Parts: sequence; structure tokens; C-alpha cells
Amino acid sequence: MSAITVIYADRPSPVDASSESDSLWLDTADLVRVSGWKLKPEGACKGDICIPIPPAREAEFVRADGPSLNLAAFARLLGQPVLHDDNHGVWFFG
Repeated sequence: MSAITVIYADRPSPVDASSESDSLWLDTADLVRVSGWKLKPEGACKGDICIPIPPAREAEFVRADGPSLNLAAFARLLGQPVLHDDNHGVWFFG
């Protein structure tokens, strides 16, 4: 875990997260605070909208030991651009 700034919906949020290559793992509390998405049995949900996690690729999106969600993989599933600067510890979601 390291200190990272996540810019989501033009709002910067500091988090302690695990960043690995093109993956950004957020625990469920930080996920809701940063993006508004909440991990539920039916997928990632925001209000009444739920996006199912692809069953054959679940390990790419969800870690059971937390649980946590790979926000970068989820954003790519939604077609959102994802940029990150490891030197400065910043992730941007468009």
C-alpha cells in the first residue's frame, strides 16, 4: 500500500492503495469515497445502476482478501480512459 492521489470525476482524493503495473486496487471504503461505486454481489453499483463483473475475469477486477476492486480495470470495462504517473503517485480517470 502506498499514498496515491486518485483524480476521478475531476475530484482529487488521497488514498492508501495498491498500484501494480496498470492496476489500482482500492478497498471498498475508498472505492465509494473516490468514485461513488460500491461493490455488491451483483457487481459494481452506483445508485440503481449495477455493472456486472465479467465472471471469467473476476480475478482481474475483485480481490477476495479485502475485498478490493481494481478501479483501473473497471474503468477500462466502462470505456473510461485511465492514465497514471507512478513517479508522482497520481491516477487520473476520464
